[in-house]
Amino acid sequence: MEKHWNKKWLRLKYKEEKLSVSEIAKDCKVSFMTIARWLDRFGIRKIKSYGITRRGPKAGYWGGGRYKDHTSGYIWVYNPGHPSCTKKGTF
Repeated sequence: MEKHWNKKWLRLKYKEEKLSVSEIAKDCKVSFMTIARWLDRFGIRKIKSYGITRRGPKAGYWGGGRYKDHTSGYIWVYNPGHPSCTKKGTF
């Protein structure tokens, strides 16, 4: 039986010994994703949600709200309150 299939062993390594997923994967000689899936399956590690929306200026890739559509040549502006905006909030 593989070590990472054991819920108690995984909990001990992740919670008590505070090893990272990468360190546990290296110890078991499996990939990072394998350990991440088993931790999620056993409910040991939950994926954190930010709890807030990441749209518009709050997005990490925000470029000021303007972008050029290279197909049509139009410049689109982000303004979700505009009466003529699209579903994406641009007009």
